Amino acid sequence: VFFIILKQYNQKQYPSIVVDDETLNKIVDNARGTPRIARRLLRSYIYIKNIDKVFENNQIVKEGITQTDVKVLEYLSRYNGLGKNSIAKFLRIKPQTFEYEIEPYLIHKEFIEVSSRRKITEKGKLFLKEI
Repeated sequence: VFFIILKQYNQKQYPSIVVDDETLNKIVDNARGTPRIARRLLRSYIYIKNIDKVFENNQIVKEGITQTDVKVLEYLSRYNGLGKNSIAKFLRIKPQTFEYEIEPYLIHKEFIEVSSRRKITEKGKLFLKEI
């Protein structure tokens, strides 16, 4: 469904520019399930014409995980649980920014778990080893 929406957006906003399905799928896979991000990545691709460069410019490492997400996972892997304020301070962002923009996707990917503290999961540790 997300793919179809993005394809329609491409046809409506950029009727003279055809983006192949493989590239659209890559964009969908890395947009974190967020239409706003998908549109931004598509616009970047239309101007740059190189999807790998688009991901590099947007600091996307793999599967929508950004370099900031990787920093969080690496930081959590060094400690046995941290609060959102500690993580936000490490990233030099507001705690609310971490809580509403970064943390939900890491929870969705099952890379971190939240109880009283934030902890990296085994799946998160495996992801760090992969990259």
